[in-house]
Amino acid sequence: MGVPNDDEEMSPEQLRKVLASCLQEKQTTGIRFIETTNPEEDPYSRYTVAYEAVLEPNTLDKARIEIWLTTEGAIAIGLETKNRIADRLGIKGGQYKIFAAGHEPTDVTKCGLLALLNVVAEGKIAISATCLPLLGLVKTKAVLLHDTDTFLAANGYNARWWLTAVGDFESDASSTVLRFTPW
Repeated sequence: MGVPNDDEEMSPEQLRKVLASCLQEKQTTGIRFIETTNPEEDPYSRYTVAYEAVLEPNTLDKARIEIWLTTEGAIAIGLETKNRIADRLGIKGGQYKIFAAGHEPTDVTKCGLLALLNVVAEGKIAISATCLPLLGLVKTKAVLLHDTDTFLAANGYNARWWLTAVGDFESDASSTVLRFTPW
């Protein structure tokens, strides 16, 4: 797939090419590729974002992912948003303008990033959502199956610190697991 060498620090243009080729290879439908090449600076942040990319589905049943590249070459991931999860669950009245799951900027190899994008695009990731009466959506976390966790690790993406590996995508009494359809 024409990905730059994993030893190189990724530039905004390289990340853009990786994302565009991934979308083209997957022949995605209903996914908008939104990019910001000069994101607004957050004066309270510990890092500066040099490039933002959002892969935004037209429907709630496909996973949304946001990728940030910092000026230091680190990658941050935002998976889904709590407002999209609340909408999917039919919860009204709350504004959840934060990610449902993800991680702060860290070193991510190109191979690892492609593996994560494949997992998201193939619908092999889910969100476990905990809702309480009167409070609404109180907790979300990303979950994936053990074999998917092994796939990510084999491709250089250590997901165990923000993704929970489970045996099956089943809901229980305390949470609802929302699966996603492939892009």
